[in-house]
Amino acid sequence: MDQISALLRRTMPFQTVSDELLQGIAKLARWKSYARGDVIYDVGDSPDDIYVMSSGSVSHALAPESGVEPQDKIMRSGDVFGWAAVLEGQRGRMAKTVCLERTETIQIDGDELMKLIEQSPATGDVIMSRFATMITREFSAPAQVAARVKHPHSADKPAAQQGGGGVATGWALISFRLGQWLKSPQPYL
Repeated sequence: MDQISALLRRTMPFQTVSDELLQGIAKLARWKSYARGDVIYDVGDSPDDIYVMSSGSVSHALAPESGVEPQDKIMRSGDVFGWAAVLEGQRGRMAKTVCLERTETIQIDGDELMKLIEQSPATGDVIMSRFATMITREFSAPAQVAARVKHPHSADKPAAQQGGGGVATGWALISFRLGQWLKSPQPYL
């Protein structure tokens, strides 16, 4: 469990969570090993899990039909992919992932993660805002894709995020993320 927690602590979305919440997330994680050439998932597959790289390398190729600029990114230890699992209304994977060598990941069920972080909406909002930042910065996804990141239900969220399936857009989303970023103990720069 300590090895999983240490790996999660290195990732962008989970860097700032409490030790208690991090332990809860670690309990959801499952180790998975892959051989060179294994396809972890393909475009259109069900987006159930989030993946955190432990070792090895994975080619992550975003598809043109994903709404994101097609790109091939190499994922290495500490990188997070499979973020379609935390997007509202996402029915299929947006990329194809292929192991370039023997690879180990931890997998976290996206629905179970959301249930866990809904118990602490303020922290959950920080986690999900960090996912949105990661999606736009590291994967060059447009703001409308990042705006679909699920957020825990919270009474103190901006009104624009409470309606419309929990998806804010435009200035409401920017204001919310800025507020969460400023409250974060280690803002992502």
